[in-house]
Amino acid sequence: MWTIGQNKTHKQKNCIGKIISQKIIQITSILLLFCLSFLLVIFIIPTTRASTTNISAKPQQIISAEERDDSYEKLIDGSEKLEGIFTIYRDEETGKTLMEVKPEQLNQNFLSVITLESGIGEAGLISGIPIRDFVFQLRQHQDNIQFVLPNLNFRTNELDPQARSIQRSFSDSILYSLPIEATHPQTKTLLIDLENLLIGEMNLPSLEETLPNDYSIDRTKSYISDAKAFPLNIELESVYSILNKDNTAYLESLADSRAFNLKVRYSFSELPINNGYIPRLADERVGYFISAYKDLSDNNRREPYVRYIKRWHLEKQIPSAPLSPPLEPITFWIENTVPIEYRDAIREGILMWNKAFEKAGFINAIQAKQMPDDATWDPADIRYNTIRWSTIFDSWLAGIGPSRVNPLTGQILDADIILNAGIIRSIKYGGVGSIILQNQSLPEAFQTKDGKSYNPCVLDMYSRYLGNLKTETEPNTSNNSIESIIPQSLQAKYQSFRKSSLSNSHSSEHLCFDWESSQQLAIGAVAMDALQNIRPHSKEMDRYVNQYLKYLTAHEVGHTLGLRHNFHGSTMLEPEQLNDTTIT
Repeated sequence: MWTIGQNKTHKQKNCIGKIISQKIIQITSILLLFCLSFLLVIFIIPTTRASTTNISAKPQQIISAEERDDSYEKLIDGSEKLEGIFTIYRDEETGKTLMEVKPEQLNQNFLSVITLESGIGEAGLISGIPIRDFVFQLRQHQDNIQFVLPNLNFRTNELDPQARSIQRSFSDSILYSLPIEATHPQTKTLLIDLENLLIGEMNLPSLEETLPNDYSIDRTKSYISDAKAFPLNIELESVYSILNKDNTAYLESLADSRAFNLKVRYSFSELPINNGYIPRLADERVGYFISAYKDLSDNNRREPYVRYIKRWHLEKQIPSAPLSPPLEPITFWIENTVPIEYRDAIREGILMWNKAFEKAGFINAIQAKQMPDDATWDPADIRYNTIRWSTIFDSWLAGIGPSRVNPLTGQILDADIILNAGIIRSIKYGGVGSIILQNQSLPEAFQTKDGKSYNPCVLDMYSRYLGNLKTETEPNTSNNSIESIIPQSLQAKYQSFRKSSLSNSHSSEHLCFDWESSQQLAIGAVAMDALQNIRPHSKEMDRYVNQYLKYLTAHEVGHTLGLRHNFHGSTMLEPEQLNDTTIT
C-alpha cells in the first residue's frame, strides 16, 4: 500500500510540474507580447506618422548644453567689442553688427534720435536734418525682441485704477520684431542683429517716406558703416543706396539721377529720469514750444491736457546768489566745416543769449566752442550741440534750429543748428534777381481766377491753402477746390516738400520767414550797391554778411532754447532805433 501510494504521489508531482511550466510559458509569452506592443506604440507609430506628414523631415539633432553655451561665443568670435549703454559687437570684415540687450534693459524707456547725416542738397534731403526722434522700448516675446513705441499721449498716476483702462483703451506701436540670435547661458543677455533693424524691410527711420517720388531703397547695396558705444549712448551709421529703377525722375544736383546714397545717423540713449529736472507748465502768453499729453487722473480740471514748455535743465552753482554760473552750461560747438572768416560772427550770435539769461540769474549760461579739425566725435552725436554748415542746392533755406526733447518732461536734451552755406552767395550776388524772383513767383503762384495776385506770406495763404492740399493721388477738380486755385507746379513742389524730412521741423510759417528774410537781405544788398556803390567783394559787404550770420545764428539758437517766432516782438524798436548800432 505504501509503495502504490508513493508512486501515485510521484506522478502527481510530475503532473503539477508540467502544469506550472505551461503557466510560466503562457505568462512569459503574454509579457513579451505586451512589451512588443508597448515598444510599437512608443517608437514605431510616431515615426510612421512623422514620415507621412513630413517626408522631408530630418532626424532631430540633440544639442548638448556645452554646444548651446558655445553658440553665443561663436557669434561674437572675432568681433570688436564696444562697451556702452548697449554693448556692440562689430565684425569689420563682414560688417555684421550685433547688439547685446541686458535683462534689466527690457521694458525700459530709451530715446532714439535719427539724423540725415548726408544729403543731396535738394528735395528736402539736406545733411544734418533730423528725420525722427522718439521713445522706444525693447520687449521680449518668446524668441524675439520687439521694438515698441509706447503710447505717451495718454497718462495717469501709476496707482490710479484707470491705468489698466488706459492700457486697454490705447495701443502701443510694435514696429518690429527681431529674432534673438543667442542667449548668454550665465548672464542671460540677448543678442540681436542690427542689420535686421536698420537695413532690412523694417527700415527703422522710415526713410522711404521722405524720398522723392519714384525712388526706393536698394537694400542689396545698403550697409551699416559705423558703430560707436559710450556710457550714455550708442552711435550707429548706415549708408542707404537709393535707386530710381525706371529712370523717371530728374534731380539737378546729382551726377546721375538713377541713383544716390544717403547716410543716416542713429543715437540710442538713456532717457533722463529723477535727475532733478522739474517740468514747467506752459503759459499761453509766452511763445514756447510745448510737449503735451492727456492726463486722465483728475476729472476736476477744466481740461485734461497737460502742456510742458521745452527748456534746458539749468541749475545755479550757488543757488542763493543773485548771479551764478550754471552747474552745467549749454554748450554749442561750431562745426569744423564752417569757414574760418565766419566763425567769430557765429560765436557772437550764440553768446548774445547770455544777456537774457542774466535776467534769470545766470552768468555764462551759454558757451561757444570750436570743434577741432581732428575731433573724433561726430556732430550728430546726441552729447554735442552743434552749429553745422550745410551746402544746399536750393538756397531758399537760410537756417534751421531743431532740438531733441524728453517728451515725458519737456527737457531739451540736444540741439543741432544748420546754416546754409549758399546764403552767403545769395546775399552778395542775389541782389535784384532775388527780389524780382520772389515778387514774381509767389504772387503768380497764388493768382486766382479773377486775375488778382496775393503774397502768401503776407496773407498767410501758404499754410491756409497749401497746408490743406490733398495728396497727389487724391485730385480734386471741383471749381471751388484748393487745387483749382493753385497751379500744379506749386502743388507738386509742396507735396515733395511735405514728404521730406525737412517738413517735420519746418512749417509753412518757417518757409515764409525764410523767404521774407531773404528778400530783406536782397533789398539791403541792392541799397548798398545803388546808394553807396558797395561791391560784393568789398569789406563793407563782408561786414554786412557777418552781421546777418550773427543775427541768423541768434535767431536759430532762440529756437533751440524752446522759443517760437515772436513777430510782435520785432516791433519793439522804432524805425530810427534800428540803425542805431548801440542798440542793434
